[in-house]
Amino acid sequence: MSSFKKIDKATEVYRQQIREKYYPRYLQEVERKKKEGKFPFEGKWGTVGEILKLQRELKKKDRIIFCEILFLYLFSGIITYGLYWLLVRFLLPR
Repeated sequence: MSSFKKIDKATEVYRQQIREKYYPRYLQEVERKKKEGKFPFEGKWGTVGEILKLQRELKKKDRIIFCEILFLYLFSGIITYGLYWLLVRFLLPR
């Protein structure tokens, strides 16, 4: 159990060192980008107009994916019903 505590302690020390090294640089970059009028969205920096355009495109893609999933369920239902009909019609005795 003590080896896990040592690893946990070493991980926390490493996290703290990384925060002290990169966090101020990151804050400077964020302030510079905000002064330029850019905001973070989906891992990219963009203006409000670019972000709205990207949101509209993502909304269209979401609708397409929804329709594909709906079609998949309908198609699998039709195939299942067709196989059931074939089973009842030709394979099961009357």
